[in-house]
Amino acid sequence: MYAALMMLSPLGGDLIDMYAPLFKRSQAVMYGARQYIVECQTNKAWWPELAALGMSLPRFKQENTETFTLYNCVYPAIENKFQSCPISVVSNRGNNAHCVGTDETAWCGRDHIYKMIMPLLLVEGRVATFITTPPEPENDFNDFIRQIKEGSSIFTLRNHSLLCDDCIEADKKRCVHKLAWVPSFKGVLKLEEMIRGMPLNEAESLEAELYGRIRAGKKSYFDREQVSHFIEMGDVTPAFVDPVVAISVDPPSHDVSCMGVTALTVVAGITVILGTCEVVCERSAVIDLEISIRLFTRAVLQHHTLRQCKNVRVISIVEANNNGILAKTITSCIEDETRKANATFLMPFIKAYFPRDIVPDVGILCTETNKLEGVVELYMAIVKRQVRFVSRFVTVGQHTMAPTCANAKNKLFQQLVEFKDDKKGKVSGKTANTHDDQAMSLIQGFHWLGQVLCIMAHNRKGGVSI
Repeated sequence: MYAALMMLSPLGGDLIDMYAPLFKRSQAVMYGARQYIVECQTNKAWWPELAALGMSLPRFKQENTETFTLYNCVYPAIENKFQSCPISVVSNRGNNAHCVGTDETAWCGRDHIYKMIMPLLLVEGRVATFITTPPEPENDFNDFIRQIKEGSSIFTLRNHSLLCDDCIEADKKRCVHKLAWVPSFKGVLKLEEMIRGMPLNEAESLEAELYGRIRAGKKSYFDREQVSHFIEMGDVTPAFVDPVVAISVDPPSHDVSCMGVTALTVVAGITVILGTCEVVCERSAVIDLEISIRLFTRAVLQHHTLRQCKNVRVISIVEANNNGILAKTITSCIEDETRKANATFLMPFIKAYFPRDIVPDVGILCTETNKLEGVVELYMAIVKRQVRFVSRFVTVGQHTMAPTCANAKNKLFQQLVEFKDDKKGKVSGKTANTHDDQAMSLIQGFHWLGQVLCIMAHNRKGGVSI
């Protein structure tokens, strides 16, 4: 906005005065507007559009760390000046720019608004813009906002938040429908990692600063509303071309545990879940687990979206922490069913590709580090709407003869939202004394499939295949 004013405003003279709680911050805003103008100067792809608007390339008359002057791009005889200013009322007496801007207004103090900006607005035609992140409830700026909401002929309130219109109308405190719009440089998941060790009030302040909303309270690594939105999104029917399908298995560690299984692949940047289930292993033998794995793998490879693909490649991602023999058995079952379906089985877990956290030719080792990486990566993908279920996805388990997709989705939802730090400070989905195997199969599958695809892409450049 400020860059456009500088290039096109016909007013001339002192056009913009920029204020902020710190002088360096007002300089940074000025520098941002200047950089956009420089981009117009140097980016040749923009030149035809500027010419179509009747604009010449912008030209600076003078510039330094506190101010710059620009020739108008339509009327070159007009010179517009942008000035960064200190916050002090006394220091700015006599300033008379046509446009007054304030960044982080809530922290500039009452005097800035009522003793400096308000008198300036008495001049006809002068405008002011106040930009701020949400302040604490006791901040004086909230009184100013309340006056605007009650009715003002001078100010208009624009709320650029992550609440969508429907949630605002329903008076909801939180909304998940626009988090995918958060720019990548704001680090959705880096924030989630940072706040784990922060006091709740400090975490709320940090999230308000970055996203313009107040955190209701940290309960889980996976926000309940986010996961609910992911589960309820419509299923997809993508057209696969030479897909790499991962069968991820979290085997049981004891006889009252469960086995989680998830099949997933990636198409056009979207991770598609082809199937997911949890198999109860109480009073089960290894042969029972083999049957479940074979049924699941067979059903996935016969899925209507894969049936017509000529080159389906399958990898097994089996956790081998507790029982390498069982992990090897599961891997062999997946390999056997893959070959029966005339698909290609790949074994990427060798020391040449992964020097650690694997059992060569068997599977992967789940560590606190790669578990947290998987949780963080999956949550980012959920927030960005980059994980979807395929239509009529596969599930087996207790009700193998009559599986229901809704049951599998509900169980996955219940397990994901329970992932948090346990009493020992470790990431776990068993904090509510429940199983987490189905969710873990998705988390580890998502993480390790991404690792394998990166290696395959690198090898293709070098002419090497897994």
